[in-house]
Amino acid sequence: MELTRKLQWQPTSSFSGDVVRPDGKVLASYYWGADSRQPYLHPVRSQSTNHSLTLNAPFDHSWHKGLWWSWKLINGVVFWEDRLSDHEGEGGSFVVDHSVVDRGDGCFEVNQTLEMRIVNTDELLLTETRRLVFRPHVVGVPGGWIIDWDMTTTAVVDCELGCSPFYPEESWGGYMGMSYRPARCLGWHEFILNSENQTGADACHGQAARWIAYSGAIDELGYGDGENPPLAGMALLSHPENLRHPEPMYATAMQHGDRQFGDMSIFHISPLMREGFNLKAGEQLHLRYRVIPFSGIARHDALDNAWHEYRKGWR
Repeated sequence: MELTRKLQWQPTSSFSGDVVRPDGKVLASYYWGADSRQPYLHPVRSQSTNHSLTLNAPFDHSWHKGLWWSWKLINGVVFWEDRLSDHEGEGGSFVVDHSVVDRGDGCFEVNQTLEMRIVNTDELLLTETRRLVFRPHVVGVPGGWIIDWDMTTTAVVDCELGCSPFYPEESWGGYMGMSYRPARCLGWHEFILNSENQTGADACHGQAARWIAYSGAIDELGYGDGENPPLAGMALLSHPENLRHPEPMYATAMQHGDRQFGDMSIFHISPLMREGFNLKAGEQLHLRYRVIPFSGIARHDALDNAWHEYRKGWR
């Protein structure tokens, strides 16, 4: 399949839009409606497959929103869960300004301002300027394209940022940050790989790494079988200037190893996994991530080359 060198933005409402190729194929949809506590991307596809690589609002954890960023705790207030029937004492991240720029180089960017507020009191804790840059091509990564996620967070009041305690307090703790909930079908033939060439959830979970990737089987019509299905996946890359880079990676597998968590796989780049972080009023924190949807199985050489290209800088 010939891959596109151009991506376009197609609005679908005042609070959603699609990332599309000139041939009309939708590679991703971005949603920031007020009925969701966090903006998110779902579905997300590789350039050469049609099945979504993301799972949105599954029955076991309905606040898992495909591909998204979220704090866990701000001043002890939960910003992670999205229980719309129980807003009291919880927080949310809400878009208050939005614009799209066609860069003229085959890429475009979505620029937003977000406010992190306690829902029942409307108290403002943090603001964020977010820039998502969508790029159509990754050298050496089959079916690959790029979502660059650039965030500058500013504290309105003194803020203590944290998450559920990691080992030894809680085996499941430490989750927050740049998050990916894979489609359930990927749990079959799943393969987890990080930048340190570690494989599997047990080896990758909690380890500091430059990137982590997850690939597995997808449900595609017309080719593949139970023994040799079509494969695809997603890689999450951390920018070298990020807080605590190389950052701890959270990895839970659906099928294999000791880190089973029901019928779910989920991945986070979690800078606060082992230790919280304080922002005084007026202070800022700048974080950047690159997400690469791809076809086939995760390959260390290709993804490590992609990280080094990312390290060189982008605009």
